[in-house]
Amino acid sequence: MTIDDLKKLTPVELDFICAHIYKLVKDKVTEDTMNEENFNHDSDCCPRCRSLSFIKYGFNKGKQKYYCKDCNKFFSKTTGTLYHRSENNYVLWKKFIECEINGLTLAQESVSIGKCKNTCFNMRHKLYKAIEDIVLNTTLSGLIEIDAQYTKINLKGTKPNKMPRYSKKRGNKAAFSGISHHKICLITSVDENDNMLFRIAGLGPESIDKYLLFKDCFKEGSTFISDSKPAIKKFAQEISCSIEQIPVIANKKRYATNNNHTVSNVNQIHSELSILISKKHGISTRHLQDYLNWLLFLKRIKYKVKAEARVSFTYMESMKQDHTIVVRNIAKLPMPIDLYEAYGEYHYGIYS
Repeated sequence: MTIDDLKKLTPVELDFICAHIYKLVKDKVTEDTMNEENFNHDSDCCPRCRSLSFIKYGFNKGKQKYYCKDCNKFFSKTTGTLYHRSENNYVLWKKFIECEINGLTLAQESVSIGKCKNTCFNMRHKLYKAIEDIVLNTTLSGLIEIDAQYTKINLKGTKPNKMPRYSKKRGNKAAFSGISHHKICLITSVDENDNMLFRIAGLGPESIDKYLLFKDCFKEGSTFISDSKPAIKKFAQEISCSIEQIPVIANKKRYATNNNHTVSNVNQIHSELSILISKKHGISTRHLQDYLNWLLFLKRIKYKVKAEARVSFTYMESMKQDHTIVVRNIAKLPMPIDLYEAYGEYHYGIYS
């Protein structure tokens, strides 16, 4: 039955259907409902080697197992997804996703879902990795606002024997003021269709080399809207795009181009990042890109999905992705920046 068919029904018929659906949901969605029940299709190939030569091989905790004859590996419907080997059931994952959408802290999530903070931390980063491809595989076109933002390097979670610099004390003056190689450059873009890019580009001031890292994310013939930085102008010329820049006039602040275009959407993303960093009491640079991805994903679903459907939508989107991370590797993710470039001059710790 389609939406058009439902629109033809009378109110009493709709009430009758709703009553049956409510009863069905109440019976089927319980504390024992497993994530595997949402994968209502049988596996059509091995998720590791894509072989079609596999057989059913019994059950494990109620889950259908398969055996691949080519790579000699076992797999299930959820292999390669966020919910593979997850001890948490469907209802608990939905509660956790709701907490994340509402911006709760780890301590608040721990109380809400009844799990320890470490479990919540691992669930958070598994979720962020699952939606990574949705955010990163985006092409911007048309009118594109573009600018750069800077944030400090944060080594939260780094063990003392792995530190590349001396520990900073609160209140002490920074070694370098302004934009230096101790700051992370974040390239930010929003187009007229609400497609967004928010990526780590490296250390130090913005440059054409940093922008060129993401040239494949922009469609030729688009129009950039930016401030007066020469690096963005060179970048636009390099990828065959036009540009409107906010002019610089002595003793007068300008916030719009001559055609009254601004970079307000980009500035809003920068403001939301500042609020997020403050709320989290600092974000580890190791996980920074994951948080940027989640921030953009939240903005996207707020634009396109009604509030009551956002939890289920996020669950379904994360379920589709062939990308997950093992818990033991969450703390071992590679740094997205070159720490030696930032701190090699100190000859301290791992660079002594």
